[in-house]
Amino acid sequence: MDTEKITINLGAVDLGQIDLLVDQGFYSNRSDFIRTAIRTMLSTHGDDLQRIKSTNLFRMDKVVSELNKVNDEATQAVQEVEKINPASRGGYSFAGTGMFVFDKAYLESVKISGRKIEATIVGMLVITKDVSVELVKETFKKAKVYGVIKASEEVKSALLNIADNKH
Repeated sequence: MDTEKITINLGAVDLGQIDLLVDQGFYSNRSDFIRTAIRTMLSTHGDDLQRIKSTNLFRMDKVVSELNKVNDEATQAVQEVEKINPASRGGYSFAGTGMFVFDKAYLESVKISGRKIEATIVGMLVITKDVSVELVKETFKKAKVYGVIKASEEVKSALLNIADNKH
C-alpha cells in the first residue's frame, strides 16, 4: 500500500493519552492509533462520502477497474463512433475513487483524438515519468485530486495549475 506522510500538531494532554493507550497495549504505536482513528472517522462519514461522490461534483459513478482499463479496443470503438457521428466527440470526463495511472502512450492517444481529460479523483493520480509537462497541458482540461498526485515536480505543478484553472 502506498502511503503519504502527514504532520499533525497535538496538545500535550492528547498526546499523553495516546501514549498511555499505546503503553497499555491498545495500539502498537502512535501511528497505529492515528490510522485507526482516521479509519473510524472515515467509516463514520461513509454515507456522507457516498452522497458527495454521487453529486454533480463527480458527475458520474464508474467502477474503478473500468476507468483504469484503457486499451486499443476502447480507443478503436470511440474512433468508430466518431466516424459515424462526429458530434459525439468531446472530452474524456470521469470521476472515481482509487488509483488512476496515465502513461505517455495513453496521453498521446488522447492528444491525437483531439480530446481533453476532465478528472475528479479521490485517491491517487499517477502520471508516469515518461510524460512531459507539455503533454499534460495538451491533454488535461481539468484534474482535481482529493488525495495524492504522483508525478515529477514539473508535471505535478502543471496539474495543480490546471486544477486551479490557471492555464
